[in-house]
Amino acid sequence: MNNKKALRNEVATLYVKLREVEAGTPEYKAIAESIALLQDREIELKKANDEFVNNLAKNALTAVTTAATIAAGLWVTVVSYNFESAGVTPTTSMGRSWLNKMIPKN
Repeated sequence: MNNKKALRNEVATLYVKLREVEAGTPEYKAIAESIALLQDREIELKKANDEFVNNLAKNALTAVTTAATIAAGLWVTVVSYNFESAGVTPTTSMGRSWLNKMIPKN
């Protein structure tokens, strides 16, 4: 945030100087080019900030999705284990094979 304020203050200062200088002089051209460069830098900073926020949101969404997947897997394992301890087994062959891989019978 501090960089943005400093950049805006510098641009405002250059605009004040630009009004004082006569148009068409080399000094006027130099100040105008400096303003353009600073405004381009401000746009780059805004894009970088937006990219950071977008990446942060994507990473947060990925973390939530991963946590939900792990929680669902653990829940299914615990429920399946409770079924096994009560003598109830899943009715599908895929469920049985998954349960046998998760909880080997000795």
